[in-house]
Amino acid sequence: MPVPFVAYHGVTSSQHQAKFNSYSGSGFRMISLSVYGSSSSPRYAAVWVKEAGPAYAAIHGVNAQGYQTFFNTWNAKGYVPTLISATGSGSSAVFAAVFEKRSFPAVIAKHGMTKAQFDSQNADAKEKNLILRACAAYGSSSSRLYAATWVSNIGNTKWLVYSDLTASEYQKKFSACIQLPYYTPEIVSVFEDNHYCALFTDRIRGTFVARHNIGPTSYQKTFNDQVAAGRIPFTVDAGGVGSSAKFAVVFAETHAPKPRIWRTNGPGTSATNGLDAIFKKFMVKHGVRYAQLCVGKAGSIKYNKAFTWAESNYKTADNSDLFLLASCSKLFVHAAIRELYNKSPKVLDPNDKAYKILGFSGPKDSRSDDITVKNLLENKGGFDAKGYDCTYDMRNVAIALGLNRAVTKTELAKYMYKNKKLKDDPGKVDNYCNYGYVLLTLIIEKVSGKNYFNYLKSAVLDKINVTEVKVWPTVASPRPSNEVATESSALGLSAVKVTSKDEVPKVFGGDGMIKEVAAGSCGMASSALAMVQTIRNYAVWGTGGRANGSARSGSTPGSSTLAVSNGDNMDWAYTINTRDFLKDGGKNEQLKELGDAITKFLSDNKSKI
Repeated sequence: MPVPFVAYHGVTSSQHQAKFNSYSGSGFRMISLSVYGSSSSPRYAAVWVKEAGPAYAAIHGVNAQGYQTFFNTWNAKGYVPTLISATGSGSSAVFAAVFEKRSFPAVIAKHGMTKAQFDSQNADAKEKNLILRACAAYGSSSSRLYAATWVSNIGNTKWLVYSDLTASEYQKKFSACIQLPYYTPEIVSVFEDNHYCALFTDRIRGTFVARHNIGPTSYQKTFNDQVAAGRIPFTVDAGGVGSSAKFAVVFAETHAPKPRIWRTNGPGTSATNGLDAIFKKFMVKHGVRYAQLCVGKAGSIKYNKAFTWAESNYKTADNSDLFLLASCSKLFVHAAIRELYNKSPKVLDPNDKAYKILGFSGPKDSRSDDITVKNLLENKGGFDAKGYDCTYDMRNVAIALGLNRAVTKTELAKYMYKNKKLKDDPGKVDNYCNYGYVLLTLIIEKVSGKNYFNYLKSAVLDKINVTEVKVWPTVASPRPSNEVATESSALGLSAVKVTSKDEVPKVFGGDGMIKEVAAGSCGMASSALAMVQTIRNYAVWGTGGRANGSARSGSTPGSSTLAVSNGDNMDWAYTINTRDFLKDGGKNEQLKELGDAITKFLSDNKSKI
């Protein structure tokens, strides 16, 4: 149940002041503050909760200069604006704010920003690991203005902000964003003409109900219904005058984000205890909710744990749960090809021509007919993979082919064969290529007479008793309980529903990829254990048996993975359910630091493990 709270709307400046005097003197503090209506006769809405917290100071009914003076006074005393609201435009704008005495490593506070300045500041904040903490949208339709505070994003809360949306545009963004795991609107600031500025985050407050574009009467009814259901309004704002005002409000089980809880699941030994600490440090720093790490030595599993750094409504990950593998999917293609190579009588040779096996003819580039199976396995197919990756462009390929449905593997391959020229002669240049693995899965299907996964299962996985592997489904639901949530804050148009203009999360096809089509390159799922079991018997990089001193990594929206066969007769792998980490100034070495820490630990303790 929420803490004791009171809320009001539609009050005058003097009425708001009287309520401030009463509630602030009774142990209450504001969690939401809105000033709206005409600047000559503004109205106020607020939500107060009765709970302890840092010292605070508040102001209302002042213009921009008065707000700046208040800011200068209280900022010098260590106070930060945590609630900001404004109405009106230009010199007539009226501000209201709450400042709290809080300490952050970094704070940026600005007002009077144009839309371009606000958008730029948000982009810069993300690069500097800050997060939008408070925001007010005001001004006129011809001159949007913003006041905001950004603070250090400790724990790496994921966030998206949209600076100027109509009511219908906001509804579309809302519908897309809440498909991201547990995303909710955290701030919704309403312009006087019923446009919206909205912040979405992955902070969890339990079940929530959001409403926008509703009048004062509808807001009051919604308030009554939701409070009766045990929810609290944690953000309320309005724009417009009198009965024409439009409200935006979000109710949830609690106004404060739920705390995260550290949990582990699976076996280890006294010699491997330090690995827990390595992963906890990484996950807490970067806000990662799910991960696994498995370590084997000489074919024996020494450590196999799942880690959860998440709120209580997140399930506790199991070490048998399946994670999207991204490019670590490719190691299974190599294993399947190896089994085809080893068949007697011979059914596949490294020098067999790839497109000839598939029965294709009449290419855009005659050199395409020279591409061999070996070329594909060595990333030397000659494709311009850095310039164009069709596996992340399946929606546009389907549209180019005149389809009103998702493209298939064969259609994707024919599109590339008939429409794209090669960059290099086959066999000459190493150019890492996802599309090559789409071709390889088609070759496996053609030669074996089975679909790719069925052949992989019968020829590879069943033989080495590996069970925790599958093709990752692209669509959001339904999903079995042993698939962890994939987390990414990005949206895009669907590769599955190619005629739809509605955005979907990149982890559900908004990145342009259909995982079932790209199963060989990026679309497999497994546990860390399954990868360790597989690379004990097959090369983690290349085609053949165990590849000592080799590794393979994977990265795609909702996934970061690594599999390693090291020189100490150990095989190890991790799975992580995101690739959205704190920025490191463009070095992109967040995962290198994790890998280096694991490598050092295993090297230092190899005699004990």
